[in-house]
Amino acid sequence: MKNATFSIFGDLAQTIYEYRTIDSWDNILKVGYEANIKYLTKSYRTTIEIMEEANKINQYLNLSIADAVVRHGVSVSYEKLADNLEEKVKKLIGKNYQTIAIISKDPEEAKYVYEDLKQKNIDIHLITHESVEYNGGICSITSCLSKGLEFDGVIIYKADQNSFNEANLFDMKLLYVSMTRALHELIITYEHSLVEILK
Repeated sequence: MKNATFSIFGDLAQTIYEYRTIDSWDNILKVGYEANIKYLTKSYRTTIEIMEEANKINQYLNLSIADAVVRHGVSVSYEKLADNLEEKVKKLIGKNYQTIAIISKDPEEAKYVYEDLKQKNIDIHLITHESVEYNGGICSITSCLSKGLEFDGVIIYKADQNSFNEANLFDMKLLYVSMTRALHELIITYEHSLVEILK
């Protein structure tokens, strides 16, 4: 159908499944069809403060900088984890957020966070590959599973240098996905040394 048209949309900073993605929009031009590339740089989800921090990863990946709409919020908080994750969650609960996510890099950590906070009487849900829905409240989830979701408040669990390796593009994209899930507030925790790119 020569006159048919269609659109392809995507954020290259969120291409976490390399086997089903492209690394440049220019690849679309190589397929032999007439194509136009338009760059949509506005971010409507997060605040300016959150997008400025996430753009550190876009710059590192040599991708376009996202331009947040004019909506200010609280500054992104970088906090030593210690043993006070419960306090950080309660801080967000106190702001009457309807959706709060603690985002971990891997399933084992997400499960640990869930079990730890459950023991401390926090009403929390564990979202896994088997989960079929999320109805709000507090959840523990992995970076991969958080893609496509948004939360009022987000805590990134252990954004350490040894967890998110800057030499690994997959890690950087997972961190970007995690950061940009937050609508209003983002707390980034680290155990030993914060990932260098965010310093």
